[in-house]
Amino acid sequence: MAVAAFAAVGLYIGSMLVGGAVVTGYSHVADSVSELTSSSGAHRWGIAWGFSAYNAAFAVMAMALWRSVRRSTASRIGTAVWLIIAGAGIAMVTAFPQDPMGTNLTAAGTGHVILAGVAALGLIVSAFVWSRAFRNDDAWTDLARGTFWFGWAILTVGGIGAALGGLFPDLFGLGERFTMVTYLGWFAWLGAGALRRFTARA
Repeated sequence: MAVAAFAAVGLYIGSMLVGGAVVTGYSHVADSVSELTSSSGAHRWGIAWGFSAYNAAFAVMAMALWRSVRRSTASRIGTAVWLIIAGAGIAMVTAFPQDPMGTNLTAAGTGHVILAGVAALGLIVSAFVWSRAFRNDDAWTDLARGTFWFGWAILTVGGIGAALGGLFPDLFGLGERFTMVTYLGWFAWLGAGALRRFTARA
């Protein structure tokens, strides 16, 4: 779990930074991350590999928690939601890339928007579900409260980021990154918690 969590965080940040460096004119302040793998991007497939690897690591996180946390309805739902998010994330950078900014919406672009919404909503819901699952397991209960508050943080920061991007389009990317820092921080925090459990048993 710890290795997958830290790998996921590193792969996402690395893919975003490398993509931003190779895509001409890209702005981390103004542009969405999805713009890096837009359908007309010259480097989209190379960057898509990085984000696909991130989603694969996220799926491994889901299965690692499935194996580690006491089986319950909450842990089953949490695992399923994370696997759906991982699948949606891979689809968003491969079969359903974002349309280039300023162009007409295509079927693939529409699918991208829908999948992005599913992933965003699923991430928020999963935080509250995993909080419940952790409360059901004495070995993980110390992560329940923090996970609950991460859920509220993702919801709140995401709303603020969306509002910022809506009011000031030139700051859309910045608002999006506020949300990303929040949920990637949650993943790293979960990884640190899993690592503490591993070292305690060793």
